[in-house]
Amino acid sequence: DFVVFPEIFINGTCFKDTGAAVADLKQSEAIACLDIDGFIGANLMKEAIWEFDYERNVISISDKRSSFSIPEKLFHLPFAPSLSYTPLVTIVYNGVEDEKVTFDTGSNGSFATSNACLAKIKAKKGPVKEVRSYGTSASGLYGIGKVDTSYVVLLDSTKIGDLILEENVVSIENGARLIGTKFLKNFRVIIDWNKKEILLIPTGDYNISGYESFGFRPFISEEKLIVSEVYMGTQASEAGLKNGAQILQVNGVDYRKCTTDQFCLILANGLVPEAQNLMKLLVLIDGEEKFMELTKKDILK
Repeated sequence: DFVVFPEIFINGTCFKDTGAAVADLKQSEAIACLDIDGFIGANLMKEAIWEFDYERNVISISDKRSSFSIPEKLFHLPFAPSLSYTPLVTIVYNGVEDEKVTFDTGSNGSFATSNACLAKIKAKKGPVKEVRSYGTSASGLYGIGKVDTSYVVLLDSTKIGDLILEENVVSIENGARLIGTKFLKNFRVIIDWNKKEILLIPTGDYNISGYESFGFRPFISEEKLIVSEVYMGTQASEAGLKNGAQILQVNGVDYRKCTTDQFCLILANGLVPEAQNLMKLLVLIDGEEKFMELTKKDILK
């Protein structure tokens, strides 16, 4: 369903005659774990200038850019709004332009592009360091993505506006072309729909030149914790772990009946603490229980 609100107030700032979609935010387990009551969309945001300060956890809203502290050291990123007013930007990967990429403050990823773009990169620059995976790698308001082949690649150059990143990890997924908050959290971000420009003010050192993993990803399905994606050529795939296998135990913690609360903790913290590099895994594959020990490694090395 769709509705129009005559007024929406955000901390005293009034936005008039704003359209909204009505949806069950609990229908997707991943969205339910966020424990949120709604989304603010670009159709509302375009009426103001927005600053996202991830360092201070503060969002600021103004009708003029002069309200914000803007230093000399910053990066400029022009954008074109989509039909829904979401900012679309151009990224240049290894000299290949990827146009109309979603600037997605609702994604917890970093950079993602398409298989078509990867093919152009290989045709122009030759082979890249890559790891292939098979399974489901994304989830959102309208459910999980379809089972497909995706890649994680290490690219020599990623150019976004006048910012150039060297040795940057990029996800390759059919249909997913975006920049997310794993990248944006290292900046103070100002989005100006009037001038169609995004300002990136550095607050930290962004460096994702490696991809540490145990070789698979988990998801929840009908109170079962399952393997939703496996990276080929890793210790996990060589041990026989397969997409759809049920995870029974991880380091002695039982997941035979996985609750939503347990899955939310996994989404927030991982299957094991970040500093822990060894995983003892008991899984059910084709009706048989199998034990394996996995070590966390940079799978792109």
